[in-house]
Amino acid sequence: LDVFRAIKNRNGIEVLYGLDILENGEKRRFPLKDVLSPIIGYVGNKDDGKYTRPVGKKGLERAYEKHIISKINGYTKAKRDVVGALIHDKNTIIRPREDGLDLHLNIPLALQRRMELMIDKMKQNIDAEEILLGVMDSKTGKVLSMATTRRYNPAHIRQQDISAMVIKGSEYPYEAGSVLKPLTLAIALDHKRVTPNTWFNTGYHKFQIGKKRFISDDDFFESQNAIDIIVHSSNIGISQIAWKLTGEEYRKGLLKFGIAKHSGIDLSRDLPGSLKPLRLLNNKMHRANSSYGYGMTVTFAQLMKAYSAFNNDGVAVTPRLVDYLQDVKGKHYTLDPKVGDIKAVNKKAAREVHDILLEVVKRGTGVKAQYPGLEVGGKTGTAHIAEHGHYIREYHSSFYGFANDNKGHKYTIGVLVIRAKKYHKYFASQSAVPTFRRALDILVELDYLEPEGGIARSPDIVVPQVPEIDVSTPTIDTEIQDKVVPVRPVTPAPKTNTTLPKFPTPTKKLYKKPTPKPSKHQGFEDLF
Repeated sequence: LDVFRAIKNRNGIEVLYGLDILENGEKRRFPLKDVLSPIIGYVGNKDDGKYTRPVGKKGLERAYEKHIISKINGYTKAKRDVVGALIHDKNTIIRPREDGLDLHLNIPLALQRRMELMIDKMKQNIDAEEILLGVMDSKTGKVLSMATTRRYNPAHIRQQDISAMVIKGSEYPYEAGSVLKPLTLAIALDHKRVTPNTWFNTGYHKFQIGKKRFISDDDFFESQNAIDIIVHSSNIGISQIAWKLTGEEYRKGLLKFGIAKHSGIDLSRDLPGSLKPLRLLNNKMHRANSSYGYGMTVTFAQLMKAYSAFNNDGVAVTPRLVDYLQDVKGKHYTLDPKVGDIKAVNKKAAREVHDILLEVVKRGTGVKAQYPGLEVGGKTGTAHIAEHGHYIREYHSSFYGFANDNKGHKYTIGVLVIRAKKYHKYFASQSAVPTFRRALDILVELDYLEPEGGIARSPDIVVPQVPEIDVSTPTIDTEIQDKVVPVRPVTPAPKTNTTLPKFPTPTKKLYKKPTPKPSKHQGFEDLF
């Protein structure tokens, strides 16, 4: 460009000087904008006066900061010749740079983005404050998707994004409601206090659990066995099942599921939730109250882990977002989780609850999760939100369960809807369950599940008119339950044996992530 002019040094040699490039810092780029937020986290800046580098403040950025940060700058120390070139000899010192490691996630971007866009539409449909969705391999704990409708661009954080920076999946303890009932039953089955066909008297319009405490069921049945107590989500029935256990047995059983413990998910913050102390759980009222998910708090990640036990022979697996770390030479490194997998219940109890959850989808509050050719099970929960020491007429609606095919693919899936505002959409059966079903559509379309008979898309869901019900603010031990329409109360004969249907055991194969067929799927670039 003939910009710089050569000059002669004192030895008479012409030297052409240019510009020096001085590095004064690093900057993190987020080319996919809000994708994977808030899981991916965000960074701040650390400035020592000479150099500025990014520092992880939340999410994966913070959890893995010490592994991904650059370690040492490279340099070469040598003499120069008369024209300024380096002289490489035995006195030359070369120090290669040490870069940080790359994170390789278990989450495929195309799947994650499809899930994010889907729950965005569901959020508008039911007018919810937020929807959380998670998909996890039931055998390995690998998280294939963890999405929320409250996302932000980590590169351009605005004032209105501050509340969205909280990772609700691991930092939002809440009273979950009826999704705790399968755990209560599993503990009783594990201790052999009940069987699936143990009958209980549930023919009470008001059932007393304390001096001034009464609970009720939305659907009236004179008596129900343990199967139907879960299928029809009976507060009265599950309270009696909890009473078959001592306070100590029940509390230890919940702890074995990971309740009130860190889930072990590899994020910067993993709250444990809370559980009543033993002195309270020794009281029948408090034990009944906890049996249907009130008076205790859990996180989304905890319930994903707990429900994986029902799809994995009683072993609850730890959710894992990161698959491995890789250095510049391509070498892979894996880190052991801070909290390992746990044996929640014995295999027999886990399989019995597994089959009962199939019944919930077959004929209970989860019927809208059905997918022909897949084994789908789960449990709904609709619980009042507590604010300032009392319950308000706003709800957490959730559905946790699983979906399996006969090829060996087994996934634990969870949906949490926060504050759905449309009329009757706060029932989990009208919000969380349809969201779960649409997640199955995406998993099938992208070949993560292979149903017998091929793809069966979700029908347009038309919510029938539901009769007026009393939605008055409950006491601490009242549970809002999902309606099954129509309800057909029956009084089974006391000696009738109800057996669970037998499902074929899938052929065990090594899990191999399927390769999506380009001709079937939308291009990834079209999702942005």
